[in-house]
Amino acid sequence: EQNSLLYLVRPQSDGICRIFADMFNIPMVRTQTHETSCLGAAVLTVVGTALYQDLAGAASAMIHETTVFEPDPGNVRLYRDLYRRVYQKMFRALDPLYSQIREITGYPEE
Repeated sequence: EQNSLLYLVRPQSDGICRIFADMFNIPMVRTQTHETSCLGAAVLTVVGTALYQDLAGAASAMIHETTVFEPDPGNVRLYRDLYRRVYQKMFRALDPLYSQIREITGYPEE
């Protein structure tokens, strides 16, 4: 049973929300604000100052879901297959080229 939710910076695009839900195969939740970093800091602050006893209570009171995007099983299979059958092989095939890029540019540092 799924018991995890994905909270992201509030994307305006429903399509992006659906893609995230499908890629990670968990519900993607859009919240009331796009200022999720500030909201997270506020939740931690009210717990730290003992206005709420725990994170779950503070989050429940302060974070309001506006839309939940459920994963589409067909798209979940599609993304899983693309990752396993294509992207993992691409990364292995391109790895030597990444080393050459690092050697030429010095970035990223090892």
